[in-house]
Amino acid sequence: MSIQNQQRYEYSNIKSFSNQGDYNFYGIIYDATFPVQEDPLTYICNLKIVDPEVNLLANSQDFNDQLINVVVKSTSVDALPFIHRIGDIIRVHRGVYVNIIFKRNFKNF
Repeated sequence: MSIQNQQRYEYSNIKSFSNQGDYNFYGIIYDATFPVQEDPLTYICNLKIVDPEVNLLANSQDFNDQLINVVVKSTSVDALPFIHRIGDIIRVHRGVYVNIIFKRNFKNF
């Protein structure tokens, strides 16, 4: 596949998410769970992601605006992200943003 045929993604800052819809973004993993079986056909992994532009040392009050919960579901545990350590960087394409009261969530299937 040539570079000209590849799809190009536009990435958003986590703080800019306001309307429900699909977003592409990078984030730093702040917290993560191991993949678990939700039901007989579905595995799930929960991640807390922080915008890479956040400087927690300089401005800790902005932290909650930059933190989102990412829920990743799959029919295979091998398709879920394997988190090596907190601080890893994750890239999400076409994540579906859902704003739940007091929580900012993403569902990625």
